[in-house]
Amino acid sequence: MGVLTQVTQACLPIRLLTPRNWTTQHMARKRVNSLPFQVKVNGNPQAAFIRFATKAELRRYHRSVSTSFRRSAGAMREAVGFTRLAAKRWRYYAEAGDAAESLAELKRAVRTDESQEIAFILIATTELEDREIPIGLVYCRRTWCHHLAVDFLALHPRLLEGGFSVNGTGSGMIFGLVQLAKLLRITRI
Repeated sequence: MGVLTQVTQACLPIRLLTPRNWTTQHMARKRVNSLPFQVKVNGNPQAAFIRFATKAELRRYHRSVSTSFRRSAGAMREAVGFTRLAAKRWRYYAEAGDAAESLAELKRAVRTDESQEIAFILIATTELEDREIPIGLVYCRRTWCHHLAVDFLALHPRLLEGGFSVNGTGSGMIFGLVQLAKLLRITRI
């Protein structure tokens, strides 16, 4: 049996959660600015969402990156660094009026000025122990030539800590970006 066959067979039981098979709990969580994807939490398939971050959500996300994470080494330190840089760049764009906190704001900005560069941050979340927890973020820009530029993609440092296992976050966030690009008719990421 070839490696590709093994990988394909291993992935067959996993199905993407779509609106047809969401539970009522997932439907209650769904928002207009949310794009669904699937992760594995401790080996079990679970719904996750990527959505536009508001100022309040960015503050909450930043607070969830505790000081103990900031003193860590390696990948955890890099995740914290990317998170801080993404927030700093987003604030720069927001002060200039070139940041979006929702899909509607992004579409409105593009309609107003087709060549305007607009920054936004998407936060990925999932439920763990009946709480919504952040699992990653993506800092993006819709460029002047209507492309999507990904500047930072980072897992939440909590995922690198080792208390629980969440797999598929990075690829799920990229999947969410592809969904967003389709909604906006963007052909290049």
